[in-house]
Amino acid sequence: MDKLYSIWFTFVLSLIIVAVDCRRTYKHTLEEIAHANRPPVIDQRDCSDGETPIFIHTPAHTSGKYHNRRMTIRRTWAQEASQHQMRVIFVIAVPSSPNEQQLIKQEAETYGDMLQFDFVENYYNLTIKNIAELKWAERHCNGSKYLVKLDDDVLLNVGKLAQLIQHDQIDSGLTGEVIVSPVYRDPNHKWHMPPKIYTKNSYPMIRGFGYIISMDQLPSLNEAFDTYKGEFMDIDDLFLTSVIADLANVKRNNNEHFIAYCGMDQCTIETNLVMHGCSDSAETETMYRHWKLSDVSRCYPKNALPPSIHNSQNKIRPKSIRINGGGQLNTNRNGGATPRFLVHRSQIVANHAYVHMLPSNSFVAPQYHQLLFRFR
Repeated sequence: MDKLYSIWFTFVLSLIIVAVDCRRTYKHTLEEIAHANRPPVIDQRDCSDGETPIFIHTPAHTSGKYHNRRMTIRRTWAQEASQHQMRVIFVIAVPSSPNEQQLIKQEAETYGDMLQFDFVENYYNLTIKNIAELKWAERHCNGSKYLVKLDDDVLLNVGKLAQLIQHDQIDSGLTGEVIVSPVYRDPNHKWHMPPKIYTKNSYPMIRGFGYIISMDQLPSLNEAFDTYKGEFMDIDDLFLTSVIADLANVKRNNNEHFIAYCGMDQCTIETNLVMHGCSDSAETETMYRHWKLSDVSRCYPKNALPPSIHNSQNKIRPKSIRINGGGQLNTNRNGGATPRFLVHRSQIVANHAYVHMLPSNSFVAPQYHQLLFRFR
């Protein structure tokens, strides 16, 4: 009996593993993929010549944190973007609840900034959402030079983006934070990738929280979507910025001003382009307004320590801090006032860390106070 039970348990477990694997490898049928080409449920006007569309991925929820993030963006940098020939477009899919869909329609009518595609809203549908928005952009924004894709928990420095566009300082291709990411083989990992889908052990890609696409490369990317013969992947940034980009021969351009954490001081905001991880809407709005009211000229003195420093093994800049593997903090700064430093939890990885030097009058959210250190 025990042996039969063991065989039965093993069989059931194998079915569960197969089900999980199918969900994570995300084997869309041709019908599901075709949804990316269907007319939107809620459409947007065409882009005007030279207008830069900023597509923000956000779930179709009409309450809670995702709705709050949309409202914060509308009250802050989206208004600024409209003054620089840019337009924020919230990209959503269809919620499972008809009542929620009715509220989505009301929100879209009120603000006029939502683009809804005809497939079910789901985290594992982000790849289809990417395909749908890029195909829409090729049809409706052919007079634009660039498009921007962002997550809803980022803070965009609109002024810096406007300068880059105005002076034509964005290279052709995909621009963002280029990384070489490991491939996760654990079936329980959020970003599990089976060997049969992707055989290599790492992939070059751009972090998906934000990137810029030059419109001259958009037709090549969309053609690559249509001609791709492999299985579609539910890791949307990997699929677009690595697999499809390579298939289309579209270049990845690294820009160090796309940072994967939310800086707490004005100079970090001022001197970077996109900050990720600004998940608390109220805190983000406070940071934004404090930044706009601050004297940011102090962020640019010739001999000042840059507000954001990337420390890595054998690449320690002058007047920087190094975080050793054991957690010991050292500084090569000699003399002067005692500086204050903020280390973001998510950035202490191996021999790498992102560190902020905080001026004495800088704003720091309460939940980060425990991360402040003094050096003597």
